Amino acid sequence: MFTKARVLPKLDLNSLKALINKVDLVIGNDTGPTHMAWASNKAFNYTFWEYSRI
Repeated sequence: MFTKARVLPKLDLNSLKALINKVDLVIGNDTGPTHMAWASNKAFNYTFWEYSRI
């Protein structure tokens, strides 16, 4: 059922949208790809912090 997780290279928005539509779960931080997963009604898990650690 599950395969290996992958870190992907940079993608343009259309490629990212196509990829999100093919996967079952998106894991990310509080950024565009996670919001795109939400807008596409995909399962997602995200992490965010109250403040920047930098």
